[in-house]
Amino acid sequence: MKNSLVNIIVMYTISVERDHTRSRLRELLLQKFELESKNQLNESSYSIDKKSIEQVESMVNQIVVQLQNEGYILGTGDFIDMYYAAHIKNATYKETDLDKIVHHRIYPNY
Repeated sequence: MKNSLVNIIVMYTISVERDHTRSRLRELLLQKFELESKNQLNESSYSIDKKSIEQVESMVNQIVVQLQNEGYILGTGDFIDMYYAAHIKNATYKETDLDKIVHHRIYPNY
């Protein structure tokens, strides 16, 4: 597989007991971000380009709210995360941290 560059990765883990929740989350991610097969990195992670960190965070939070409003359950051990290069948000990271990858928790939001 050829190396590629991506801006943001959204990754999730939803337990097997909540397979319907996982399926609906995947459906909403594909729909709201207009993702294509090339955006799927593996079974539960997607690359997202052409959106800012703030836009992706907001949209994924909206998806979580929509899931909950539709009666889907996210349980203990389930999570939805974003990953991106620290230099994208360089105003909030020290210069020595700009070459790191930020693990940004969306759900659960502690």
